[in-house]
Amino acid sequence: MKEYVTLMLYSIIWGIIPTFDKSVINGVNINSFYFWKTIILAIFVPFAVLTFTNDIHIDQAQNLFTDWRFIVSAILSVVGNFLYYYIMKNNDVSYLAYIIPLTIVFTLLSAMLFLKEQLTMDKIIGIILILSGIYIVYRNGTR
Repeated sequence: MKEYVTLMLYSIIWGIIPTFDKSVINGVNINSFYFWKTIILAIFVPFAVLTFTNDIHIDQAQNLFTDWRFIVSAILSVVGNFLYYYIMKNNDVSYLAYIIPLTIVFTLLSAMLFLKEQLTMDKIIGIILILSGIYIVYRNGTR
């Protein structure tokens, strides 16, 4: 039950964040917004991690920084965040909200490719429903 509460809290928080971001991003330069938000995250994320756990292994830093998957993930995170804010700056938040479920499709596909996870009938049905929902929302070219 605790896991479901955590997932719901996660969904609520990440569902609200775009609204706040959009309300701020319209009044500022997108590069300034992204830069300063990254600075805030760089300050608060380590503080939050250290507040909730003391299980940080400094000795693993070398392994992480020499693992190509970690580097690719970090680079993709930067590019993905920049694209997220660019799309948000130039579109309605709801446009972004309906497109975000595509990440589920690409997560499933990349998990199959890189982690050898199995494609089940439930996952196939989920992908079909996601793609159908996006099609329904955008079939008339409206946002």
